[in-house]
Amino acid sequence: MPKNAYVLRIAGVTMEDRQRAIARFFLNRRMTNAKVFAKLEREPDNKYDNHAVKVLYSLDDDNYECVGYIPRDYADIISSMLIDGLPMDIEVDKLEVFKDKATDRDIYYTSISILL
Repeated sequence: MPKNAYVLRIAGVTMEDRQRAIARFFLNRRMTNAKVFAKLEREPDNKYDNHAVKVLYSLDDDNYECVGYIPRDYADIISSMLIDGLPMDIEVDKLEVFKDKATDRDIYYTSISILL
């Protein structure tokens, strides 16, 4: 049976030190074409949303770093799917960089595919 794919742009990528982490994944992928691993982790104690789901990336499928969160509009359902143990494959869909014209700084964005 074919899998359904849902592509979500990750929220909160400009908070804390996430830009540096995403830049590292972006540059590594661009230079080496290495796989970037992704996984999701519930964060029920999040002070903004008790359904928050962290998005974590790794270059070695071992040392994961938070790059942002599932958007709030989808967090409740994704969190429930994680609680229920529904099988899903998480893949990095895009790692992109844009120039912020106001500050002349690079801003990194990323999205994931959730395959059910």
